[in-house]
Amino acid sequence: MKAIIDTGSNSVRLAVFADGQIVFKRKFITRLGKGLFSSGLLDITGKQKTLEALVSLTDIAEKMGVEKKDIYIFATAAVRRAKNGGEFVDEAYKLIGIKIDVVSEEEEAELALMGALGNDDGCVLDIGGASSELIVRNGGKIVYKHSLPLGAVVVTDMFQKDERAADEHIKTAVKEYEKVPITGLLTGIGGTASCCARVMTRIKGADYDGTDNKTVTLKELISLEKVFYSSSDEELERMGVEPQRTCIIAGGVTLLRNILEYLDRDKYVCSENDNLLGYYRLKAGGERR
Repeated sequence: MKAIIDTGSNSVRLAVFADGQIVFKRKFITRLGKGLFSSGLLDITGKQKTLEALVSLTDIAEKMGVEKKDIYIFATAAVRRAKNGGEFVDEAYKLIGIKIDVVSEEEEAELALMGALGNDDGCVLDIGGASSELIVRNGGKIVYKHSLPLGAVVVTDMFQKDERAADEHIKTAVKEYEKVPITGLLTGIGGTASCCARVMTRIKGADYDGTDNKTVTLKELISLEKVFYSSSDEELERMGVEPQRTCIIAGGVTLLRNILEYLDRDKYVCSENDNLLGYYRLKAGGERR
């Protein structure tokens, strides 16, 4: 058995693997990246919650029979960019005895690709809390990858619920992607992409059986965006938005919608397989399929 823990900008997630399959998942919302844009530092409260989550999740993994040497922890944009990211890694090591792997922008994109598509060709967009990775594989080779320093938490910190200001800023920012050699379907992963798929499933009145392989159109995103900006937290929860995501989902959807428009895509397909599986496949000795 092996365990992978993703220390993200908005949440800390655990996946336990046995015989190549995920047998257990757990997530804590900790908001580690809150305020990072303005302060350049990891949020004090978020940092404490994240450390507590890491202790809890490693304990869960060990109680399930995973040896400490088989527990892998990685961190993404928030820890990578924060001035006190190194201090956080040291604090975590003192608490749990496991060194956090702070992945680079390029590695983060590759984790998204390997998790969502395995060795298949395609394009993957991973919108996280503090960054948005876009990566393309054609003919078995990675032909494009780029990490945009914007995510749902960062956009919310910058603009709160000022839809117009967020839209104007993001429209300019996404040009950083330049020319993306995308063909075929766009696969979307991360909390924003899966949240939109979940809400649309409820709106359509379909039985909820997860968000994997669910399609969300650009037209639907535009409709959701208007609703998300005008709704209260309680109304968002009734729609299917997780309680801890209600305050950042509007900014996340504005980012997602702008990226689809920039890429000239009219839809994306959601995948529940993401960088947790990608890390298992790429760095923890899991099967690459």
